[in-house]
Amino acid sequence: MKTLVLDIQKDLFESSVLEQSVEIQFVSIDEMLAIKGIPCMLLGSKGIDDFAGTVRKLARANYQYGTGLIIINPPTDTDIGNAVDAPVSIIMKKRKASSFCKLSGFDGMGAESKYEIWSDGTIASSLSSGVMGIDDNKETVLLKYQPKNTSGAIFITTLKLLSYSGMTNETDRESLLNLLLTWENKQSLVKEDTTEEAEALDGTVMHAVAILSFSYNSTAPNKISAAMSRFFTLDCDMETVRQALDRLSFDLNATKENWTSKIEEYIDQAGHYFYAREIKEILEDEEAD
Repeated sequence: MKTLVLDIQKDLFESSVLEQSVEIQFVSIDEMLAIKGIPCMLLGSKGIDDFAGTVRKLARANYQYGTGLIIINPPTDTDIGNAVDAPVSIIMKKRKASSFCKLSGFDGMGAESKYEIWSDGTIASSLSSGVMGIDDNKETVLLKYQPKNTSGAIFITTLKLLSYSGMTNETDRESLLNLLLTWENKQSLVKEDTTEEAEALDGTVMHAVAILSFSYNSTAPNKISAAMSRFFTLDCDMETVRQALDRLSFDLNATKENWTSKIEEYIDQAGHYFYAREIKEILEDEEAD
């Protein structure tokens, strides 16, 4: 196995631990952005002046190259959702140390794969579809984010994968490192259906999700899904809404910070702004009552 690590993190203890398991190529940020086919790893924010900016550059490169960017132990109380182009926040939170971890979503892994790897933090985010590891309180400790129509992914974890501890089973730690570094994209790129009927249906769902997201000022799939049949002649489950939100995020290059303005512009260009405002006013009146 091989991974790219920034040369400014070469002297970290975590690098010496990682070298016991994989072949490391230490490179500059520019070199890392240019090399294709090798997963990248950020060993927290140590030595990195602009952590969010670095994550943003590497995330977009890995989305394009089809490789994984593994972010181990990002700084606490820092929102990196915007940095990975997610439409929602992704924030690390401190908690009491725990060594329990249940993993899912890896090829060949059963639903009850319990690992013993210590951590002292969790990941707070509404990206429930990307949860690949939880602790004994069912809090997220490993999260994958892969925008629609991209071949690469970001893995964010609070697990101490580059630390020796009596609370960690070394076999489990090595196994998870291997799973992350050998990850391969299984997401098929969505081909546009050229039939008018398919385009109309797809456009209708996208517009409806955008309108309700704007009206509710929310990206919560459950809330938007529940309101579909009320304001539109549509019945979309949460997964369909989640996919529409992901696609809107990708198509509009929308982030948490500019989500509202991007969605508002999208609705206006589609000619639905007046209707969206009406729904928003109805919801605001109901909330006031």
